Amino acid sequence: MRNHFKMFLTFSIGTWLRAMISFLYTPIISYFLVPEEFGKSAMFTMVLSILSTVVQLGTVQAFARFFYEHNERDRAKLTWACLLPIVSIGTIISVSLVWFEEVLSKAMFGQVYKGISFLIITSLYLSVFQSFNHQIVRMSKKGLTYSLIEVSNALGNVVGSIVYAALVGRTFYAIVYGTIV
Repeated sequence: MRNHFKMFLTFSIGTWLRAMISFLYTPIISYFLVPEEFGKSAMFTMVLSILSTVVQLGTVQAFARFFYEHNERDRAKLTWACLLPIVSIGTIISVSLVWFEEVLSKAMFGQVYKGISFLIITSLYLSVFQSFNHQIVRMSKKGLTYSLIEVSNALGNVVGSIVYAALVGRTFYAIVYGTIV
């Protein structure tokens, strides 16, 4: 019982620290961005979430389901077996995003932002690989490593967003690039 509680704590500490970082980050980024830009970043995040759900099609959960049924050497094969359909569907969606970039940009933001499809595509693939990396660490029962990854992701997001907003521009791109970092 004690080991389970200790493992729970090692996994959850990263989530709690990430929440604290986000709590501190919100007023800081609010200083840099006007509410309209927050809305644009929320729209970007929503589209990314929907596309990520469509692309992954539950394969991360299937990966978790079969993770312990394969020995460590065969887990790489399992990973690639789960990634192949994701990359295939992701490529089809990516081509569509590039093809319809202007329409998508107008629908999302009311105006055309050149290169927005490439940001969505980059974020999409990074989120897919991050999901698998998180799942591998989680399934390997490495709670402290998982927490460190969570905290470093949150810190990278904060630093990337603030640096972009301070040095490049006070637009929704700051949050988008911060998320990519």
